[in-house]
This record gives sequence, structure tokens and C-alpha cells, in this order.
Amino acid sequence: MVRTSMFLIVSMVCFAFTNCLMAQGKPDPRAQSAESLRVQLYQMASAGIAPEYVGRDPEKDLEFLGQLAGIRKICDEAEKEYATEIKSEVQPYRNLVGTIGYARERLSAFEKSIESYASISAIREDADAIIQSAKRSIENQAPAYFKPDSDIDRRTQSMKKRLKALGILHPGSSQWKEGEELAKKTASDVRKIQMQLIQGILEQNELPVDSYQKGDRNELVKLVEETWKKESPKVKPLRVGLIGNDWVRTDAWEIQNRTLYKIDRSRLQGYVVVPHDNKTLALWHIQLHRDHTNQDRTTAWILGDPSQPAEPTSLLLKSKVK
Repeated sequence: MVRTSMFLIVSMVCFAFTNCLMAQGKPDPRAQSAESLRVQLYQMASAGIAPEYVGRDPEKDLEFLGQLAGIRKICDEAEKEYATEIKSEVQPYRNLVGTIGYARERLSAFEKSIESYASISAIREDADAIIQSAKRSIENQAPAYFKPDSDIDRRTQSMKKRLKALGILHPGSSQWKEGEELAKKTASDVRKIQMQLIQGILEQNELPVDSYQKGDRNELVKLVEETWKKESPKVKPLRVGLIGNDWVRTDAWEIQNRTLYKIDRSRLQGYVVVPHDNKTLALWHIQLHRDHTNQDRTTAWILGDPSQPAEPTSLLLKSKVK
């Protein structure tokens, strides 16, 4: 809003000045050119990222960073081109001097902010945070720490963007080289920690006990197999099982949208074991649901998405499945 208002003010001043010259019957092409250049320079400097917002959108920061040299060159050339007129301190040249000063001040403030954003100390902070999060994944046995949009992922992207900005600011510098080495080492350390986590999880993972032996067992096993086949027809299960000795029944009343409903249903969980890689198999759970309010209708669905890679917590060492 403020930027738009300033642009309107500048445009009005430019328009009024031009009209004044024409009204006097003395159009001055050189003065008009200076005013046009001033407006252009103001727009370029104002279009950049405000220093206080540096880091919120690194892609735009880097884009504007690449424009600094060009804008500064325009400032220098404007001072040379209109050096004589600027000394007279008359309009529009006085306004041009003010805009040149504004542009340089804004660019310097932005550059100072981007220097801080892309500093080697900021890159080290990202690297430290990445390693600490990776170590916590071991403590908590949590593979989700490595998923997209996790803290590790966000910090990794941040470090890459800081390093890219540092390379633009100080290409080939000792700080940039240190940052490059730090980024490589951090990525290597994270991979080692992730593999350590996965290996630890694999060693703990066990095949569920196939313990359901009631009269409808064959019917339910067939339902589990059919449910899997609908989602992944090309992958044949190596093992099919049912977890638990009996259904778990829920008989209660629930309120939904201010209406009271009778709930009477039972749950049981099945599973399939399918090939994954040379060392592991993938375990996929299938939920079975029996609705006692609807003639004991039994349905089933897969927990998870078989089209996506199985999580480490769902992998089994082949040596554990005999």
C-alpha cells in the first residue's frame, strides 16, 4: 500500500512537472529524460526486498541481489550524465539526486541484511540444527524426522539458499569454500545417522503373530488378499495373517452433527508381507471392520499407500520371516 502510494505521488509530480513546462511553451527534452530516469530508478529500488524482510523469500532475495550492480551502475551513469545540471540544484535534477541517494541507501541496507542472512555463522547454525535433529531421531526412533518439510528438510534448504547467496556475494571466498565443505559434511553425517536409525529399527521390527483362528478365518484371509490385490495387483503377498485372537467390539452411542447415533461395530487387523529389496520385506496392515447395525457387513482397507515407499517402521529383515 505504501509503495503504491509513493508510486502514485511520483507519477503525479512527474505529470505536473511536464505539464508546467508545456504550459510555459518551453518543453525541455533533457529535463523530461532526467525525470523519466528518476522515476525508473525509484521503481527499481522500491521493487526490491525491504531489508527487514530478507530471508522470508530467499528466491526473491537472490533475484534482487543479482540486480544490485545494475541499479548502482544506473546511479553512477545518471550522476555523470547530468553532472552540470545537478550542480544547479534546480528541478527536476534536485529530485534526481534525492532518488539516487534513496536507491543507494536502500541497496546498502538490503546488502547488509543479505550479508547477515548468508553469513558463514548462519550456515553453521543451520548445520548444527540439522545434526541435532538427526540425533534426536535416534533418541526417539522417529524416521519422520527425515521426511519432506521436516525441520531437517527445512534447515537443509535454508543452508543451501544461504550458501548460494554467499556464492553470489563473495564467489570463491574462504567463507564460501568453508560453507561448501560444511554442507557436504552435514549431508554425509545425516545420511550416516539416518542409516543408523533405519538399521536400529530393522533390528527391532518383528513379524506380527498370526493368531486369529476362529471359524471365519479363511473368509477373512481371503478378504485381506482381495483388498491388497485391488490396490497392488502386480505384487503378490509372501505372507498373509490376522492379528489378535478375536474382534474388538465397540457398542455405544455417539453424537454427530447434534444427532445421536447407535454405534455397534467390531475391528480386527490383518496384514500382508510383500517383497521390498534384497535385504527386507514390507509389512502392510489392513483394517477389517464389521458393522453389527448393518447385518454384520464386513469391509476392509489398507492402512497407508502402497504406491509410496514403505516406512522403515514397516520393513522386516528377510532373516526374520521364515
